[in-house]
Amino acid sequence: MFIKLLLYELDFIKPIDIFGTLVSKRRGLLLLDPKTNQALSECAPLPGLSRESLEECISWFKSFDVEVKNYVLFDEGLPSNTPPSIQFALDSYKETQVDGFSECDIQLNSLLLDVNDLKTTESCVIKIKVGRRPLKDDLSFLKQLKINSKIRFDANRAWILDEAYQFYEATSHLNIDYIEEPLIDLNDLALFHKNTQCPIALDESINIDKRIHDDWSFVSVFVIKPTRFGSIREIRRLKQKFQNQTFIFSSCFESELGLIQISRLAREFSSESVHGLNTLHYFKEGLISYPLISNNILTCPNIVILKESKLSVL
Repeated sequence: MFIKLLLYELDFIKPIDIFGTLVSKRRGLLLLDPKTNQALSECAPLPGLSRESLEECISWFKSFDVEVKNYVLFDEGLPSNTPPSIQFALDSYKETQVDGFSECDIQLNSLLLDVNDLKTTESCVIKIKVGRRPLKDDLSFLKQLKINSKIRFDANRAWILDEAYQFYEATSHLNIDYIEEPLIDLNDLALFHKNTQCPIALDESINIDKRIHDDWSFVSVFVIKPTRFGSIREIRRLKQKFQNQTFIFSSCFESELGLIQISRLAREFSSESVHGLNTLHYFKEGLISYPLISNNILTCPNIVILKESKLSVL
């Protein structure tokens, strides 16, 4: 094939629940420059979130090798059904071929998959997954909470409108940075914002549904998952259209190489913001031997050296 592919596999410390799919291992592809043999980008669809599987991506690369070569060398179009994780991997590959890796520091929020983990975390900005259990169970804990950190609640469209009102009323004493995708029915979002003035962030509406032509003037933040969104060119077009919204970049539990590529976009779009890429601590070990993240800062290196023991040739 024109681009050499390596397979990696990383174990989670414990299985991660991705929308009802328990994932114990993270598998993905690294795309290597055929001239330098340097890994430049990553294709890693996430089970439970991505519509394409890793096996489908491997088959796609084998079937469309000529198209990949023409896209990389001559910027010719890819097939219209190119999976998002492949599109992002190829776009990152092309840009890294030209620009290389560069050092940068990106601020990160802490990520908690359950509200009960909050008592063990110290961070200026914390993202908490809510809506995974009955509302009363989340609220019984949060009502008693006293913390100065900014909190980003991610509900993944868990609630009807009345439940969202209950949640906001019970947590309004907290320093809420935003609530991400609170409602099952998107048509109620504007009313919820009007009645609460609570900052709202969108994720699935942008990355999965691609509702980019709606009126989102009342929305404060777009949470962009490049592995799920796909085209870097389209992300830039989206920013041109929604210049008043803050773009926060978020991980789909990629390896270090994937996080480095997403960090390039975070630096380009909103370098001073706090991004959602703090996921490496969920793995037993990573692809590189040195720490990429420390004290909620992701430091991108200008040279990426991978552990060969974690890689295999297809």
